[in-house]
Amino acid sequence: MPNFKRLVVSGDSWTYGSEIRDPKLPESVKDWDEPNDSYRLPKIWPTKLGNHIGVDDVVNLSYPAASNDRIVRNLVGWLTQDLLVLNVKIFTTETLITNLNIFGTRYGQCGSIAIPKSR
Repeated sequence: MPNFKRLVVSGDSWTYGSEIRDPKLPESVKDWDEPNDSYRLPKIWPTKLGNHIGVDDVVNLSYPAASNDRIVRNLVGWLTQDLLVLNVKIFTTETLITNLNIFGTRYGQCGSIAIPKSR
């Protein structure tokens, strides 16, 4: 297994864990409300992947109905806070974008974020 210290994910409702709601909570508490986190978080794939590869620190930047632009913007925004991150892999349902170079110039543009062109 790789020796990762942290797993960072950014995605939409599926990665966030929408619709995973503790049935014991009052109806007024929605699946995205904080009181539901202790029920929802252990059941979503980022947490399960973190457990599988031995990573305790799972950062989930996902939110329901996030567009691909928002997903990438959130991830890049988070990564630029920690400039020690050197290599990033981004998986989407359509393609794999590898080796995101935040400061690169030889990449296609997605909004104001540089990402590699699909191969």
